[in-house]
Amino acid sequence: GVQRYAGLTWTGDNYSNWTTLKWGGCMANSLGASGFPGVGVDVGGFAGPPPSEELFVRFCQNCCLQARFTIHSWNDDGSITECWSYGREATEVVKGCLELRRRYSDHIYTLFAGACTRVGGTGRRGLLEAIKECLGGEGCPVTRNVGYEFFEDDNARTDGGEEEEDEHARDGAR
Repeated sequence: GVQRYAGLTWTGDNYSNWTTLKWGGCMANSLGASGFPGVGVDVGGFAGPPPSEELFVRFCQNCCLQARFTIHSWNDDGSITECWSYGREATEVVKGCLELRRRYSDHIYTLFAGACTRVGGTGRRGLLEAIKECLGGEGCPVTRNVGYEFFEDDNARTDGGEEEEDEHARDGAR
């Protein structure tokens, strides 16, 4: 019954590293499929060292269309992560992410409305009204993977096989 009261929630106090960035979307998809309609991660990571400029920008790009987009932190050095902490270039990229989120806000609101029914969205609504409805909703998650929409497509339900190690794979994640 916790999903009845968690219309919009987060994945927990995540760590600021590349592994968290990689798995945050997977966690949001899993929670969505488990009855939590609106989920997101703390953008940039909540705990740990301040994220590098690249990590912070990639978090923003990755999360800007998730149900919950919140830059929220408590870094090990006592600082907080702010979008303007990284200079003009990074700030412009983050502004672009926020503009993209704004452009798709009607779609996000419709997905929230769809989370309140079994049959999908019912037109544009305000986010507050949609979240209130989600308290009793039983429908589709807002953040969901491709396999949710295209279940019959085998390629949409697999991770593609062996995982390749990227340059950030050994980032000291806990």
